[in-house]
Amino acid sequence: MTLGRKASIIEVTATIGDSVQTFVTDRHHHNTAQSLDQKRLVKQLLEGRQILETINKPEYTEDGRVTPWHHHPAVVMWKGHESALLSYLTAIKAEMVHRGYKYEANWDAILGAMTELADKDMIGAGNPSWIVNTDVYDNVIATHRASLYRKDSEHYAEWCDEHGDVCCTACNYYWPGHVA
Repeated sequence: MTLGRKASIIEVTATIGDSVQTFVTDRHHHNTAQSLDQKRLVKQLLEGRQILETINKPEYTEDGRVTPWHHHPAVVMWKGHESALLSYLTAIKAEMVHRGYKYEANWDAILGAMTELADKDMIGAGNPSWIVNTDVYDNVIATHRASLYRKDSEHYAEWCDEHGDVCCTACNYYWPGHVA
């Protein structure tokens, strides 16, 4: 029995859960980078790399199955706007350099993935609609701040009153483009 597209997206999302996330806590990427604790800051380059590598793969396998992570909300929110993701990741890298953290392996892979996308003429320019729409952007920021507070209430104490509207009952975030 073949699952429909919507069922496949939900299945992939449920399987992956929160394993891929680019945290957006401010309208300015450098402020987001500065706000993140060490664990989440360092993880952002890896997760950005995973998103770009996923975008680089075909959406479906030869036997018609969804490629893992392809419909994960973190991938969907950046797909078609890879230059905006690179801008985000550049701010993350700059903060890692400032704090003296290693970044080279993931950064080299990110640049390699961007080169592959450029070779395929697949780099989307401009900001995604969720950044352009200030109400949506503010909701993304609020739910990301709330999630970070739940993960580390001491580091993110200033966001103890943050919330926002999540996209569905299965999520702790508002994922732009998430199909529930």
